[in-house]
Amino acid sequence: MKSLPTLLLGAALLCGAAPLLAAEHVYYVDLDIRLAGQDRGTFGQRSLSSLAIDTAADGSARLRTRVLWTEQRAPGDRQTVLDLDPEVGDERAMLALLDGGFELTVAADGTSTGMRAVDQEAWRDTVTLQPQAARLINAEQQLGGLQPLALPAQLDIGQRITRRAQTRDFGELTSQMQVQSLTPSEVVVSVELAGTDVQGRGRQVLQRADGMPIEARMHLTLAPRDDLPATEQRMYLARMDLDPLQRLETESILETYPAMIQAHLDAPPFSALSSKADDYPPAPPEERVPGLLDMAALKQTETSLMFAVNRDYRDGRPLIRIAGRVGTGAPTRDAPAAPAIAAATPRAVHFFDARGKRLSNLAAQPVLDPWVLVGDFHADEKDIAFPFRLPLNTRGSQVDAIRRIRLDVDVDTYLGTEVETLATGTPSRRNPNAQVQWTSPTRVTVEQPLPWREGNGGYWTTAVPLDAQGREMPAAMVDVQGALALADAHPGDPAQSPLHWERMRQPHRLELATAAPIAALRLRHQRWQHQPRQWTFRYLAPDAADAGTAEGGAE
Repeated sequence: MKSLPTLLLGAALLCGAAPLLAAEHVYYVDLDIRLAGQDRGTFGQRSLSSLAIDTAADGSARLRTRVLWTEQRAPGDRQTVLDLDPEVGDERAMLALLDGGFELTVAADGTSTGMRAVDQEAWRDTVTLQPQAARLINAEQQLGGLQPLALPAQLDIGQRITRRAQTRDFGELTSQMQVQSLTPSEVVVSVELAGTDVQGRGRQVLQRADGMPIEARMHLTLAPRDDLPATEQRMYLARMDLDPLQRLETESILETYPAMIQAHLDAPPFSALSSKADDYPPAPPEERVPGLLDMAALKQTETSLMFAVNRDYRDGRPLIRIAGRVGTGAPTRDAPAAPAIAAATPRAVHFFDARGKRLSNLAAQPVLDPWVLVGDFHADEKDIAFPFRLPLNTRGSQVDAIRRIRLDVDVDTYLGTEVETLATGTPSRRNPNAQVQWTSPTRVTVEQPLPWREGNGGYWTTAVPLDAQGREMPAAMVDVQGALALADAHPGDPAQSPLHWERMRQPHRLELATAAPIAALRLRHQRWQHQPRQWTFRYLAPDAADAGTAEGGAE
């Protein structure tokens, strides 16, 4: 396994493959390297990086990337950037280099300067200690796709785009792209890459305005070179506002879910009436959408928030650990056994000392969008699901001075349920996004887009069939998660399977089937909103850890 500093530098350069459209975004990057023909990776790397762009009047752009967190994994070994000590000479230089970041200037015609370190002194120190760094920066730049893709003004489905570039390590790199789908703002392209000793296939979704990647997947095969064997590399990157961590949780069922759902819908009681009474169970009790907190549960959550400073000789500095409990609010009749869930998006982070004064020498970058909290939750800075990141060259004394942390967050909040009754064949007036399809006297489909990433509020609709007397009818119900049900148009070619961005744009469906004709439909519209809140994490001193009491009270 390569030394940690060299791998961290590779993380910085690989993350630079994903510039952005807005002023600044945080990206998730995953790299898996394995020997050619092996089923399992021999080396893995996950990173979070902040990327920014400044556009000039002449059409040129200056891109900057900074590593916020990174982790390397090999058999029997796991290392993170937080293992490096900012007080030790060579490690201090590496942390200063990564924290300063790297810049790349791209001309209006798509040509670019070489990537350069912002902190040139740290770069010189690092190259002196790690001579292979200069070679690494060139190789990563050539393969990483650091330049924005100059897209034609007119795009059509099936259109092919060819780009060629001369590189030192891989000769002429040729990229063949084909347009797979379009929206007014984005384009999805398949990619084939070829060069000396390298072949690759992948898929990207790009901003049409400037060709910047939103999400990308690339599978590369590299021939043996120098003292390195042939390897296969799988790279994935995505903006954090796509919630790529949730993608990882569902990846394992993507292959089986579409066929399983289709088989269910192709059989009674959905394809035809069933003679089995058990196929039509009573309507379930009303359930809150997971992740929506009412005000009582929100306040319970906020009173539980605390943090501690952990010290471990294996860490480069003391690390922050946060904890709390998601509130449940008033008990419900169904008394769910599953732990409560909350979803919040951190917008800003503030630190205060023992006198309540803000620490002006310490800043942090929010990274999770959204931050999902489940039951009794806890996380420390080594976890990928930690909500914010301190600068990499933060000293232990700065962390020790923290006595209160405040996060400005937007919380997904439940505001109440509105009930609407629809006569057969009529649409919803309360939530026009919920499309009701009366497909037969005994079959109804309610289709609606996933709302969480768009806008600041809205409705989530569920449905119950009613008979002629207005009573709830027994019914078979299936929730079809569109993000999982999207069929793979390229089975056997994982490089071309749908991206998370494509899946999240598939609507959710509720399929209903009854034994008798449906006279009406009762819609329950759960109203939700992104509620701005200030979450205060109180300090849990080491001598109070056993008692579980924190300094100060809840605000």
